Amino acid sequence: MVSLDAGPRLRTTRPGPARETPGPRWLLAAGAGAALLGAAVATALLSAVTVLLWAAGPIVSDGVSAAPFRGAATLYLMGQRAPIESGTYELVLPPLAITALVVVLTVRLAGWAARTTAAHELGPAAVVGTGVLVGHAAAAGVAAWVSARAGAGVDLFDALRAALILGVPCGIAGVVPQTWPWAFAVARVGDRVRTGARAAGFGALALAAGGAAALLISLALHAGEFSDLLGLVGGGVNGGVGIVLLCLALLPNAVLWVVSLAAGPGIALGADGGLSLTGEMHGDALPALPLLAALPGAGPLPGYAWLLVAIPVGAGGVVGWFARPAGGKRRGWREELATAAVAGAALGLGAGLLAGFSGGGAGGRLDAFGPNGLVVAPLLAAQLAAAAVVLAAGRIGWERYRQPLANVAGRTMVPAPRIPTQKKPDSRPPAAPESTAEAMPTPEPAPKPTPEPESTGEAEPADGPAGTPIEVVAAADVDDLADDAEGAGPTGETEGPARD
Repeated sequence: MVSLDAGPRLRTTRPGPARETPGPRWLLAAGAGAALLGAAVATALLSAVTVLLWAAGPIVSDGVSAAPFRGAATLYLMGQRAPIESGTYELVLPPLAITALVVVLTVRLAGWAARTTAAHELGPAAVVGTGVLVGHAAAAGVAAWVSARAGAGVDLFDALRAALILGVPCGIAGVVPQTWPWAFAVARVGDRVRTGARAAGFGALALAAGGAAALLISLALHAGEFSDLLGLVGGGVNGGVGIVLLCLALLPNAVLWVVSLAAGPGIALGADGGLSLTGEMHGDALPALPLLAALPGAGPLPGYAWLLVAIPVGAGGVVGWFARPAGGKRRGWREELATAAVAGAALGLGAGLLAGFSGGGAGGRLDAFGPNGLVVAPLLAAQLAAAAVVLAAGRIGWERYRQPLANVAGRTMVPAPRIPTQKKPDSRPPAAPESTAEAMPTPEPAPKPTPEPESTGEAEPADGPAGTPIEVVAAADVDDLADDAEGAGPTGETEGPARD
């Protein structure tokens, strides 16, 4: 899929284009071709639905052609808020589900055309955007011509005007993110913008969830009226299925009308009718649309209707909670509060203007039908911004209150005592027994014999204690020595008197 974030990658030096940018004619043709392709895909999807309904039986309806392809062309133009002429009245009621389909396809394919042609500079990007606008207007003109052939369709001038109003922002949103100035701007303030966009996105989900929940609860309380209107308008199996599909396409409109009612201004229900929390429900000439069964009866609203105020307050709280950098990063409290306020105000302005776009009318007593976006937008922006700032301030205060407590607890924490454990037995396997040959001691080598000295004819000294002198006597004195030895006692002393 084509991503809106897939713009040129910012580097330390500004590189040249990977390939040569085509001429203006090719750039214009690429943009126009992308817009025509988006219109063809949207019309094909709508034609698949109308063909299935047409195969089940003819569709009897005022303002929408019975032929499947003419009906698909009419629905395509209705999604762009083009008025449908039916002789006696002009119906203006854009199904936002179809509008979202047209917008997503146009934006994505416009970005694809800019990347394919390497239109990363402002000049080539402007040419591609012009081509997208031309192609979108041409597709709307063809759809107007097809729808008008059934007698009740869209005027060519009205179709071109609606296509230009919707095509300009779609072309800008698709082409601009692929340019170098956008890449430099994102690199400079991208982190803050991503934080605010993330907070606004979660707030939009909360706002839509609250409005859808209130709408479904009201429809459940008025289930009998819903089934009666469905049986009255349906006119057969295929007619009932077609009305259910139309109600699903108008479901985002109804959710925004609930949000407008919760914001305070309310919604208009014709020239003389309306509904608001501070007033009462009054309206006589209402179209037979099953979704309108969710409206309360004529007269003052019940007390529990004030619970709708929780929808913008809760959505603003969600914005304030997520108005902090992801990944645990911390910024100054002023910057976080400013991010919460800007994200809440931007979400309120966008939702209010979209609510005004979702309304319409049918002329006469139903000239004004739906919320007034110029009144809803500033009030809803103020409510969301205030709720976001309050909750963001509470979150910041709580985080700063918990941080010192965590630090003190970390400094005064006493380490847990160590519990002695029994020494684990040695799990290693016993050593293998040594072999017999290895167990026997190794015999020491025999000492080397000392070589005997050569005989010199002299008497060799007898072995005796080291250091003991050996006296050599003559053979004639041997007898005297023997007599001395016999006369000596056991202690080695002589018994008789000593000899001179």
